[in-house]
Amino acid sequence: AADNKAELVLHYNFDSMAGRKAKDDSGRGNDGQVLGQVGRAKGAFGSALKLNGRDTFVNCPASPSLDISKAGTIMFWFKPDTARQGGLLGWAAGVDSSPKKEKAKTAKDFNRPSRPITTAKPNQRLVMSLKSGKETRGDGHHYREELVFYMSDGKSFDSPFSSSHHKAYYPPANQWLFYTVAFNGRTVDFYRDGVHVETRFQTLTPDVSNIPMLIGRCFGVGGESDYFKGLI
Repeated sequence: AADNKAELVLHYNFDSMAGRKAKDDSGRGNDGQVLGQVGRAKGAFGSALKLNGRDTFVNCPASPSLDISKAGTIMFWFKPDTARQGGLLGWAAGVDSSPKKEKAKTAKDFNRPSRPITTAKPNQRLVMSLKSGKETRGDGHHYREELVFYMSDGKSFDSPFSSSHHKAYYPPANQWLFYTVAFNGRTVDFYRDGVHVETRFQTLTPDVSNIPMLIGRCFGVGGESDYFKGLI
């Protein structure tokens, strides 16, 4: 979406539901299909969907107007349950076949310390997820919790934002939160509840052409479950 009505390409407020269809109020016709036993609840504004963390999500089919590969702004409200997990919103091409990381290129041209961009998750084209679970490091096993934003052009992959980059933060349970991600081909900006959190250099252009947009589900980057549990 964009920050003015003329450029808005998708708006779900979940007040306008027709059966299992989430109506797009942007006027672009990007209606979504509600899958699984989804409930309804009072949202931060208007209505919200209640997702069970097992098999419920919204699928919005690919369309030319939803191709925001070059630049875009994504804004959404969510209220996680005690199980803070799963995909929040994004474009994903499916499960990545290989977990092996390979150095693809670096970010030298962006005037920041070089950080490898890998090919580990090329299908995570533009994805925001809550990732929680155990991980193994040199000093033993740890339980890691982070909110992560992924970008990929289908070949190379980067995660320009993690809530554990600086001061550790993980979205609290049972509290409404408002997140905004804005990118323009040069930088990616992140906002939480209207307050700017971080600016990162954008190292690649995500390819979301012909990729459906999912709400409440991701593929392989949700920690203990790829399905979000809570209100959105």
